[in-house]
Amino acid sequence: MAEQLWWGAQAGRGGPLADMFAALAPRAMEEAVLRRGQGEDWHTPLEDLSRRHAG
Repeated sequence: MAEQLWWGAQAGRGGPLADMFAALAPRAMEEAVLRRGQGEDWHTPLEDLSRRHAG
């Protein structure tokens, strides 16, 4: 699923979640995937990681 988000963002058709995922640093992407695997939806960790890793 993470690959689909990333590729969708690269093709300009992934939507907001894909864009947030693709903008993360690789380490943050790994954390997002880990949190998704622990039962969180995509939206919560992506918003959290985007805020934490901004700037």
